[in-house]
Amino acid sequence: MRSIFGNPIVYHALQSAVGEQKVAPFLERSQLKSGCRLLEIGCGPGIHAHLFSSYDYLGIDISEKYIQHARSRHQLAFEVADATSRKWAANEFDAVFIHSVLHHLSDSQTLSVFDRIVEGLKPDGLVYLTDLVLPNTYSLSQLLARIDRGDFARELTHWRELLETRFRIEWIQELSVGFLKVEFWKMFYAELRPRDTSH
Repeated sequence: MRSIFGNPIVYHALQSAVGEQKVAPFLERSQLKSGCRLLEIGCGPGIHAHLFSSYDYLGIDISEKYIQHARSRHQLAFEVADATSRKWAANEFDAVFIHSVLHHLSDSQTLSVFDRIVEGLKPDGLVYLTDLVLPNTYSLSQLLARIDRGDFARELTHWRELLETRFRIEWIQELSVGFLKVEFWKMFYAELRPRDTSH
């Protein structure tokens, strides 16, 4: 199953089927200005890249296969990079978009990603983050979270604890993603700003 979703075409087809539900809060709430510098972490094969064509965009992913696919479909900048270790210049980005990435990473790896983001994000910059929630009651969405390719689906309280180590939570909401009114995945969407570390 995991190798199947490693195929960019299969992955793209699945994500396209439910992707609108997952990015709806970002599309509804984002007030990013055209031309702003935006980093997408874990861009995959470029599923959401079309949303960012008016921005100064860079998409990164650890998979060379995904990046090749993204470059073949979009006239935007893409880079093969590990988000836990890729260093950025200070104040390089106005915003960072992370979609369904961090449940593939351990807590320590996730905090490394956060540290890299804080390095490169402007002080008033925003992080837009969507990821998988592990429901604490038995349900289809709990089962699918447990068998997901990512090994680190977390309960929402755990996500909050991780986020608050590096960021102020400006907005957070739970999302129900599925088909025909059946919830397949429980997710959350958050808008974050770096904590003030000057004091």
